[in-house]
Amino acid sequence: MNIAVISDVTFDLVLKQWEPEGDLIVRKNIYAGQIVPELMTIGNQLEDIEILIVHFDSYFYRYTDEYIAQILDAVNIVASGFTGIVLVSNHLSGGRHVSVLKKNIGQHEQTVLELEATVKNTLNSSNIYFFDVKKLVASIGINNAYNFKLGFLYQMPYTKSMISLLAAELASLMRFMTTPEKKAIMVDCDNTLWKGILGEDGIEGVQCDRNAQGVLFFQFQEFLLEKKKEGFILGLCSKNNEADVKAAFEKLNMPLKWDDFLVRKVNWQNKIENLKEAATELNIGLDSFIFVDDNEFELQSVNLLLPEVTTKKLSPVYDDFLRLSDDYCFKRKQVTREDIDKNEQYLAEQKRNDIKSSVHSFEEYIASLEIKSDISVNNRTDLPRLSQLTEKTNQFNFNKEALSIAALEKFIADGNLVYGLRVSDKFGDYGLVGMIQVELDGNAGIMRNFLMSCRALGRLIENEFFDYVTNDLAGKGVNLKEILFKATAKNQPARLFMDKLETAAKKGITA
Repeated sequence: MNIAVISDVTFDLVLKQWEPEGDLIVRKNIYAGQIVPELMTIGNQLEDIEILIVHFDSYFYRYTDEYIAQILDAVNIVASGFTGIVLVSNHLSGGRHVSVLKKNIGQHEQTVLELEATVKNTLNSSNIYFFDVKKLVASIGINNAYNFKLGFLYQMPYTKSMISLLAAELASLMRFMTTPEKKAIMVDCDNTLWKGILGEDGIEGVQCDRNAQGVLFFQFQEFLLEKKKEGFILGLCSKNNEADVKAAFEKLNMPLKWDDFLVRKVNWQNKIENLKEAATELNIGLDSFIFVDDNEFELQSVNLLLPEVTTKKLSPVYDDFLRLSDDYCFKRKQVTREDIDKNEQYLAEQKRNDIKSSVHSFEEYIASLEIKSDISVNNRTDLPRLSQLTEKTNQFNFNKEALSIAALEKFIADGNLVYGLRVSDKFGDYGLVGMIQVELDGNAGIMRNFLMSCRALGRLIENEFFDYVTNDLAGKGVNLKEILFKATAKNQPARLFMDKLETAAKKGITA
């Protein structure tokens, strides 16, 4: 991972603690007030850079709101021609607001409101993300975050505590930005979704409400409900009697309901097997799971036997809960329409599976689904979801390469083709599930990637999509001379499809 840093404070100590991986790290510690000209000259130096960090400390240097707006405008210009990711400090407050008018709601907030148009423009950029320096300062307090004497002497105003926090935050954010997002959250029940043990305390004895004993669990359920709206699959993984747990959801006035959980493993089987079965039922990898429990033994068992699962402990200490809910494993880079519809799509898949037993052949099953495909070319409204697919899709992915929206936009702008596949059937909409990239060189074409979401596989849709693209290219006079393929530990389904292409030598293509 190649990283460039532009900072108006000395960033060397932060980088030393962070120790980011990468062969090339460009560090530019610049003087206060020089961020804008440095940004405007760095644009042509980013060819080998994947992450650009722009850090400025407006609290220490007390920049005016006008200058903050100039910084954000310069960031927007640089990002528009950059295919990588730009991380920008959100410490926008310039310390210039001294008004005591009733409309003064707070220094930082007022700055953001007055810069509303500029901030919105930055937020709307597909490859700019703010990293939360303001949160870090607030967590330890201004006096514990800053050493003003050292700041003025050596251009490093941060204390050791603040340097450690900033390094840890950047490390966590970088891991999040460069690894696939999680898909499912599996949770225990007793002392996790509610306080108490259902089998011992009874429904009347467990607590999940706004009172002191139950408020943390109530808020945790509210948090999970928000995660469901963002596209996470929720599941239960609890050693309990299923009838008792279902009754608790029916009788207690809690944020979550029984039907909010797409998969329910409530039994006396060990949780290792339950998690494996849940992964099989959902057809997703265990590395896409987050498992939340209060029991250290259960968490350590999963860590030992299923190390690919991310485990998190729900602690009754409220500060720990706040840190848990802020963990990057629960975050989304962006929420697409497919994320919002995720649970409905899995419910529709369950209905599809239910009819398999009532048909007599695979052909009859496919015909009964009444599958419809809609293929688009270079549709920019599809790019957020297609970018997400390049990151998340592993099983059917010819050439695993995570691509940002900006990278796809550049690929199209260079005269190439990006095909997107939407699928629906009588049970519902699969959403945007496939992509084929074709790089053009005159009348010659190279298929740089062919990928499809695992939930659309096994229905001959991949065959139809491939045939459509090759026919469309032939109609455009393009000779598809090569298909790029890179084997990985997870893309065996793609390898099998590629083998079929090679065996058939379809349309004279050599791969």
